[in-house]
Amino acid sequence: MEIIDRIRATPWSRYAQPEWNTSSSVADALINVSMAKDATSGSSAYNQLLYAIGNNHAGTYYPVLLPAMAFLSEMLCNGSPQTKTTVLSMLDDLIASFHPEPGHEEMEPMFLTESRKLGPVLEELAAGNGLVSGTAKELLITLNTGVD
Repeated sequence: MEIIDRIRATPWSRYAQPEWNTSSSVADALINVSMAKDATSGSSAYNQLLYAIGNNHAGTYYPVLLPAMAFLSEMLCNGSPQTKTTVLSMLDDLIASFHPEPGHEEMEPMFLTESRKLGPVLEELAAGNGLVSGTAKELLITLNTGVD
């Protein structure tokens, strides 16, 4: 099953998420990230996903982020360079400056654990050249500088 089919098949409504979301907000945003082809579509998908999994303006995220992590990880392995850059930038912001939405603080250690599992993929991406490499290096620094 293709990633888009698996994203759509995920029961997103089971997870706490922003009240403004529709039943397809998270799936639509993840699909748009997976299809990012240039800086414009990447930026749009980045913002769409940050609002689908949280409140980009307030710098918070909801538990729906946790099941989304599996897809973000897969996109880091198999996505286009723009998709990888979009995911890396989003994760860097989520780890460095976002916090759980009030009432969902228990998810922060789970999110950080899932983020740290990306270490081998990030190391591989960082060893390459170009924008993906630089963004992966930045995320590795963020993960390794005492974010707890």
